[in-house]
Amino acid sequence: MGAMLHVRQCVNRALAGTVNRRPSPGTLTVLMYHAITADRLDEPGQMSVSADTFDQQMAELQASGVTVVDLASGVADLVAGRLQTPAAAVVFDDGFVGVHAHAAEVLARRRVPATVFVTTSWIGQP
Repeated sequence: MGAMLHVRQCVNRALAGTVNRRPSPGTLTVLMYHAITADRLDEPGQMSVSADTFDQQMAELQASGVTVVDLASGVADLVAGRLQTPAAAVVFDDGFVGVHAHAAEVLARRRVPATVFVTTSWIGQP
């Protein structure tokens, strides 16, 4: 089994777990996304989800009953022992254009906070 396929299966199981079982109080689950695309890509090695799939995952996350927080607040509350309910944070590891072009609308509409880590060495590069 390829490493990327294994990672995808783990992510899918983790997301399915948020619907089928409630995470423990006082925990912070971090959902990391690499790329959001307009359409599903069925190419080996892709680490992306389509905008429709991302929207469905955000709906499932909200329906799970966890408190969705921004990463900084979630970590601060976790360290301080202030998380009384299960919490989750959504993060993007690169800041690819799909975050702006596809994920931003979903996040705004669903009022889901997210953290974007921008790879600054790529700024201004083609």
